[in-house]
Amino acid sequence: MIDNEQTENNPSNLTERSTSESRKGDNESPSIDSGNSAKEILEKNPELIQNVLLAQKRVSYSGPLPPPRMLKEYDEVHPGCANTIVECFTKEQDHRIEWENKILEYGNSYRIRGQNFGFVGALVCIGCATYLATTGNSLVAAVLAGISAVGIVGHFLRPYFQKRNKQNAHSDKN
Repeated sequence: MIDNEQTENNPSNLTERSTSESRKGDNESPSIDSGNSAKEILEKNPELIQNVLLAQKRVSYSGPLPPPRMLKEYDEVHPGCANTIVECFTKEQDHRIEWENKILEYGNSYRIRGQNFGFVGALVCIGCATYLATTGNSLVAAVLAGISAVGIVGHFLRPYFQKRNKQNAHSDKN
């Protein structure tokens, strides 16, 4: 039998030890068929831990499509799979672009519609103010015209004030 010190220092001798012991007629060698779990086998035979090699491969990628090598591997497992993946990506991309364009169109039409209604409203107010001024209600006409003027001027000055507020907020953070 092989010396314990020699076995502990040289893992290659473990095979010799296990083979020589099994030749003696020990039927206690671990077997998967005997219903033993891996944990039980390793608890009974701690020297096997030195012979076990664990390997793990983790693959990750970023982006909408897997790398070409992975697409090739998919195609090897299931022929035509790579083409399906690329076609699905292309369809999804086209669909997303279509929706983004619709959102932009809606936003533009909403803004233009708001400008048109605002313009018509201002014209109505100015028209009413003119009518009231000609009929002798000059105070009401001045208030109505003033409200219209403030709305129109405010609309044109709003981008300036928004820009200035953003600059102030940015300088307050620093």
